[in-house]
Amino acid sequence: MTLKQLKEKLLKTKKFNTFTILLCPDTTFVANQYIDFVCKNGNIEYNLINSLSETTESALSLVFDFAEKLNVLKVDVFNEFYDDYSQFNSCVVICNKIDPKLKEKVSEFTVTFDSLEDWQIEDYILNKCPGLSRQEASWLNQAANKDLYRIDSELDKIALFEPEKQLMVFNSLRFEQDTDLVIFGPYDVVNAIVAQDKAKIAEYFRHQKVISEEPVSLSVGLLKNFKKIMFVKYTNAKPEEIGVSAGQYNYIKRNNNLTKNYLVNAINFLSDIDLRVRSGKIAVKYDSLLDYILLKLFSLSR
Repeated sequence: MTLKQLKEKLLKTKKFNTFTILLCPDTTFVANQYIDFVCKNGNIEYNLINSLSETTESALSLVFDFAEKLNVLKVDVFNEFYDDYSQFNSCVVICNKIDPKLKEKVSEFTVTFDSLEDWQIEDYILNKCPGLSRQEASWLNQAANKDLYRIDSELDKIALFEPEKQLMVFNSLRFEQDTDLVIFGPYDVVNAIVAQDKAKIAEYFRHQKVISEEPVSLSVGLLKNFKKIMFVKYTNAKPEEIGVSAGQYNYIKRNNNLTKNYLVNAINFLSDIDLRVRSGKIAVKYDSLLDYILLKLFSLSR
């Protein structure tokens, strides 16, 4: 199957209804976008597996009308041999390589994602942040060394703002290659809250207020990063898929003392605040909301 055929099929059915291997020699970013599209638009549960053999239970659950699942196997090299791969009709494999001994056998199930051209990456940047120009998109692509996961992480920060403010935010947060766009970001603030380092928390939010006084930027920025920490600690996702550096990933895995209970409570709290601010149920100034969020986050049970 070609990539074009796969795209047309998913737009029509919103499902991977046959066994599929997404071969990504360069980056798995686009393949993961296809998975996200199907799960979101097909109302399908994402189920990360470690082997195709794990899909038996998932297939059995469908017989009893449980939630439909898409089983996703992520490996560097796919090397699982079976006589009949069509039995795994609710499974997608995302891999960088296929064992040479299997290539011919699985060729009918394989879709190859070729390396993206610069203009394709720039188009993605401009689609997500329409307030930027082609010049900024080109700079971001080159500065991030064409790393789509890193680019997307930076775009998430810029996209918090209205298009007319995005260029101002972008220019205030330019970064050098091999560093983060935001030198002192929400990730650091999460660590500071855990350590009760009020000086660092104040430093971060002073910087944020210079960029925007919109209260929604507080809850959204923190919410995204609490979710990243949850993904690091309680899933098998890779650093680039979560949007953290290898150093941050290892630090959270080894040293972060946030309990699952605390993370869940914080995410629920910030999600509720975000919904209320966006709907207009909370109409307060930046500083007032900041005081409330910090007070609540410090008091949540660990």
